[in-house]
Amino acid sequence: MNPIKDRVIVFDVGGTKTTYGTVENAVISNFKKVNSDIINKKGVDFFTEIIDNTEGGISGIIIGVPAVVDNNGKILSAPNLKSIERHNLKDLLKEKYSVPVFITRDVNLQLFGEYSTFYKDDYSNALGIFIGTGLGASVIINKKIFTGINGAAVEIGHVKYPAGNNIKCNCGKTDCIELYSSGMALDRYIKNYKEETGKDITKEFFFSCDDKDLDKYKKLFFDSLVFSVSTLVNLFDPGLVIIGGGVINADKFPFDKLVDLIKSDLRKPLPLENTDFRLSQLNYESNIIGGYYFFKSINL
Repeated sequence: MNPIKDRVIVFDVGGTKTTYGTVENAVISNFKKVNSDIINKKGVDFFTEIIDNTEGGISGIIIGVPAVVDNNGKILSAPNLKSIERHNLKDLLKEKYSVPVFITRDVNLQLFGEYSTFYKDDYSNALGIFIGTGLGASVIINKKIFTGINGAAVEIGHVKYPAGNNIKCNCGKTDCIELYSSGMALDRYIKNYKEETGKDITKEFFFSCDDKDLDKYKKLFFDSLVFSVSTLVNLFDPGLVIIGGGVINADKFPFDKLVDLIKSDLRKPLPLENTDFRLSQLNYESNIIGGYYFFKSINL
């Protein structure tokens, strides 16, 4: 495949859905969305088949994954997508296609897409919180994604929640925060709710359902989420906090209530008085654009 300038292929691998597309001069083409189960079935072949069938040349490949990725691009831990765990995907793709390859956490692409599109001229720092299948966070410091020395920075979803109920996580630990404030947490809450009451409800209406039997589960969700977000804001003092992910698209998700609860746990007067909270504005395609800008930021 002959590389051409400023045309990259970006994969955003989520615990439930995976999107991909080519981006040239910040314009997406060939955008697709598939169920992530296909990656569990095909593994590395999923990526090579798509790249092989991409018309024209590319100048690079970037992949966002719901995993801990070291700074060499090796996928170390993917609790919700075991098929790609421990694979040296970066070296395989770099050798096969002879272009730069970058692999990073999916939330880095999500945050960088939002930041580059709307906020880069007004803020140098930002925190992103994304509530999807799991709970992810990313931080921008001085207009660059902060990855830490090992690539595992800001992995808030797998920090132990002090008020947990001794639940085992797919990562091998117990009481990780994402077990209490994520899409998979909602699945467990809904299952428990049905066993206790005999009533059915979907995740879409979890927050809008006015049933006192759900209140204890809503409290678990928000208590753990507020703990994680307020801790990160107090630690990083980012100035800008962007909250997104599939869960916030649920019917009547109480974003304003969430922000008020977070603010009640922030240090006074700062960072409380100088932190802006914004709802994510973009959709699945923003992550692809984020991958494009992320690639350009580290491949200048």
